[in-house]
Amino acid sequence: MKALFIDTSDTNSLVMLLDSDNIVSKFSLADLPLKERDQMINTRIKEMLGRCATKFSDLDAYAVTTGPGSWTGIRIGVTIIKAYALAKPKPIIEIRQNSIQQKTEKELSSEVFEKFKLNDFIELKNLEPFYDGEFKVTKKKENKGETHETN
Repeated sequence: MKALFIDTSDTNSLVMLLDSDNIVSKFSLADLPLKERDQMINTRIKEMLGRCATKFSDLDAYAVTTGPGSWTGIRIGVTIIKAYALAKPKPIIEIRQNSIQQKTEKELSSEVFEKFKLNDFIELKNLEPFYDGEFKVTKKKENKGETHETN
């Protein structure tokens, strides 16, 4: 089983190429400014696959972290996997991180492999970011002609 795994739930933005539960190749986007990461992730994925002599057609599945974590970051990873799955349909494996302690790379690769063996896939139309917090709505407060936001 070969899978492309994307975890953009935190600032490191981990991407791994997995073969069974082994990590064949991986990279992080932590070396890039935040604003450049979403622009560079596809380029780096293609470079990684090229170095590993792997084509999208060689993959058996896609895997993505859907949360919890950075709302914008998670949406980037989910959107990329959705685009790949539309272009080259493959089963999709949804991974949820632990909100208290991030899973290790080995734990993530093992979970992807186990879910693949169990055919524990998510349908493309149901793949969405997961948010475990409460949205905070701020109200504007007038104070001496100035507007301040409060929680």
